[in-house]
Amino acid sequence: MKLHFFFFAIVACAVSACGSDANDVSTDSPDGINADNSTNIRPVTTPFNGFMLSEVIIDSERLSDSTRFYRYDSSQNTITYARASGANASISDAEIREIIELDENGLPLKISRFNDDEIVLTDSYSFNTVGQLVARELDFPITGDRPRRNNYLYHPDGQLAAEVTVDAATGLQLSATEYSYSMDGVLLSGDSGIATTQFTSDSQNRISGWMSENAFSDALTTATYTYDSNNNVTVVEISDTTGILSRTLNFSYVETTERIYNLVWFDYLYSPEID
Repeated sequence: MKLHFFFFAIVACAVSACGSDANDVSTDSPDGINADNSTNIRPVTTPFNGFMLSEVIIDSERLSDSTRFYRYDSSQNTITYARASGANASISDAEIREIIELDENGLPLKISRFNDDEIVLTDSYSFNTVGQLVARELDFPITGDRPRRNNYLYHPDGQLAAEVTVDAATGLQLSATEYSYSMDGVLLSGDSGIATTQFTSDSQNRISGWMSENAFSDALTTATYTYDSNNNVTVVEISDTTGILSRTLNFSYVETTERIYNLVWFDYLYSPEID
């Protein structure tokens, strides 16, 4: 559905319960995208819910199994993500892949992604006065790829209307994804022109699954979500075009009193592309 693969990007406040004042929400739209008003919008997730993601175990039929570890450092106000091969890996075997810098409100300022000891990507975030993500800029210091910026547009009542990707140097638009909702504010679909994703929701208006179809290849991918009693995603099962389960992701959490993000993210919820 998107051209990027940032499954663990921390952008949950883009659909947070931080509040929504129409005077503070960006509704400027590029040509062809309308940020119309909606009613009774409910957030998909909240950034501060008393829990923090600690581990993700990925069981894959296509890629190697792996375990991802997330640890908060209160002295540095950072979250470290490390990855190890295998579903039963230990954190002592894990290699640091990302360091996430947080601001004084617990929102992400920048993600630095590592390959060995080199930074291969930086991902910087900007928020408006009500805590909604309005932009993230990606820079690739090693590969020399052109930097990109994703701009996020909202309906006046706070629900995401569109994500627009531009060349950060020239401002040239590279892609745009528009989102549609029911009258009750439930996410229904996302359309990038390349792929269309239909979302389903449960009785609590949480995303329960999606089906994404590529407009050019007719490739079809589906996913189902399972939640615990604290509204944290615990299992995501992803199937490919043949209907064979290709990946299962199992999430674990720890309770926290810190005002830091629970890493349940915008790109994960809205985009089916998972690395």
